[in-house]
Amino acid sequence: MTMTDWKKVIPSEFSNYSRVWVYQGNRAFTADEKLKVGKVIAQYVDSWMSHGRPVKGWGTVLFDQFIVLLADDTSDKLCGSAIDSSIRFMKELESKLGLELLNRMNLGFSDGQKLFTVPMQELETALEAGEIQQETLFFNNTVSSKKELLENWIQPIKESFLANRISLN
Repeated sequence: MTMTDWKKVIPSEFSNYSRVWVYQGNRAFTADEKLKVGKVIAQYVDSWMSHGRPVKGWGTVLFDQFIVLLADDTSDKLCGSAIDSSIRFMKELESKLGLELLNRMNLGFSDGQKLFTVPMQELETALEAGEIQQETLFFNNTVSSKKELLENWIQPIKESFLANRISLN
């Protein structure tokens, strides 16, 4: 999967204002884990409920390291318990797989060839060492809508919110 063809798997029938959650693993999933996680995500979204009604949901694994969940709640807003259940689901996956999915301090990057993770506290060190640069692609896991996912999830560091937090030369 390339840095652009991943967009083809995002369901076109979901509103651009569908809610999105991106969970990044602190490591890539093995092939076996990816297969299992894909099945478990499908089961979860098929049973996802809000206000006692099914959520129009979708989820997948992208780049072997990210789980993306979508909920098209444009006609029926998600209740708090539906959101809480998705977080519980991710915590269960973390436990089963023995990895971190909810640690927002793990930042994802790509040099166009490979993905790598840099903990937030090591960002300046990685920059100084030349491991990341202005053009390095950053996975902005704070996107919250389908539109933001498609337009701003993967972007050069210099165009991301990180540019304001680090010293880019």
